[in-house]
Amino acid sequence: MTDSGLSVGLLVNHKTWGLGKVLHSDRQDVWVYFKDVEGAPKDAVKKLKRRVAVLTTAERQADSALDNLPPMVPDGRVEPPDALRITEQQAVNMFVAKYPLFDERKYREYERDYKWVAHCRVADELLSARGRRMVAAGPPDALVDTLKTLVHQTNLLATQELMALNDAFRDKRAAREFAEAVLRLVDEGSEQAFSGLVEAAARLPADAGRARVLTWPIVTLLPFLAKPDRHMFLTSRCRHGESPKHSRSISCTPQTRTGPPTTDC
Repeated sequence: MTDSGLSVGLLVNHKTWGLGKVLHSDRQDVWVYFKDVEGAPKDAVKKLKRRVAVLTTAERQADSALDNLPPMVPDGRVEPPDALRITEQQAVNMFVAKYPLFDERKYREYERDYKWVAHCRVADELLSARGRRMVAAGPPDALVDTLKTLVHQTNLLATQELMALNDAFRDKRAAREFAEAVLRLVDEGSEQAFSGLVEAAARLPADAGRARVLTWPIVTLLPFLAKPDRHMFLTSRCRHGESPKHSRSISCTPQTRTGPPTTDC
């Protein structure tokens, strides 16, 4: 590759460090973040001379890890975050060390079985034709009771979040709009549908000084239970603890189209 082709954002390969992303360059040097280099984020950033950099353009210019890196070049200087970091392979190894087999008792008891039961119930009571009729035009009290039952099916929400939803669902119109937005996201799986769900969650009433409603767990719970092969459940721990470990950038709160809400995780 010629040094003139090393543009910021380009995904490249190095024979030793693997796949990386060009973060910054000047006339002499190029800074590249290599996702499989172990250590802190600063260890994964390599400064290479443009004329001697042994880099080739990656065949595929998309990568889930490199496409979601946190900002590392404020004010024109490369400054990797000072955080504990693990590579994707290290994360896989840690999971396999804890759960060697997907069908073993420990994994099924602690991670899978109760979520599967909740998934089946969401599919039966919300995704079915009967459930969809209820969401569209069913008795408001029946819909609210169903929503309350479904969010209580797992221990994934914190107590204060469950309390917030119990209070918020007293607004039956807002509860219906929230359920409609969940179904739309499950059906479409689009960014626009997700934004609509965030907006619907933002419209759920929350009393000042009480538990918050617009949080990542509340927004992501029902889509995850409805379609776990498509949607992720995101907790505050993921945002504050796990996301930085993987050098991923995830904002603290779901963002509405009109700007950041006043709630947080």
